[in-house]
Amino acid sequence: MSTSDAAPYRLVDRAVNQLFRAGLDLHRALASAQHDPRRRQRIGAAIGRIDETINELRHAIMPRADHG
Repeated sequence: MSTSDAAPYRLVDRAVNQLFRAGLDLHRALASAQHDPRRRQRIGAAIGRIDETINELRHAIMPRADHG
């Protein structure tokens, strides 16, 4: 794989790492919001969206095993 071919993979890897770190920050915020159900719900929803985005990025860039 050439350097230019690897660039999209590096970009996705960096994005996934940044999203993962943001998710960890949100998990810490969730723990500190234990007495505020509305806040916990909003933080939990944001965590869910981040997790979905990470999965979408991984599936977009990684070849699927069942395709060959």
